[in-house]
Amino acid sequence: IHVVSYGLSELYYNEEAVGQEFSKLGIELTFRMKRIEGETREPTWVTVVMNNLARYLHKSGRWFEVNQFVPAGGPLCTDMETDITGVVFALDPELGKIDTPHGEVSFLQMVGVTTAEAERLQADLSVEAVAALIEELRARDPLLVTDMGRK
Repeated sequence: IHVVSYGLSELYYNEEAVGQEFSKLGIELTFRMKRIEGETREPTWVTVVMNNLARYLHKSGRWFEVNQFVPAGGPLCTDMETDITGVVFALDPELGKIDTPHGEVSFLQMVGVTTAEAERLQADLSVEAVAALIEELRARDPLLVTDMGRK
């Protein structure tokens, strides 16, 4: 399952935004998730998480970047048993960055991390520590697909 946000960058041609360095916030969020065997419901919870993150961005005036960690403060999805309790951001391995008339857009993939990984990152919040964890996860799966059953 591959979910991609829309609306954090310019959706429609906007004469006033032409030629900017970044298209609106300059990002869209993505999330790749392993389909859960036997699950028939669509994972709409992912869009709720993305909406909450987008709301934070708009209220705070901040943005997310590659190699950034965000703890969820509990399970990323409360509808299932999961040890995924945070996300790190990586450049989406397939979508990457694009140039638009309104500026650059980076597709930032949210990659789920376990409680142990989140605790490890909270002990060292450096970009290097986050990048090292992302590379460990990428070695297991180049597309950085989140397995909500991973422990």
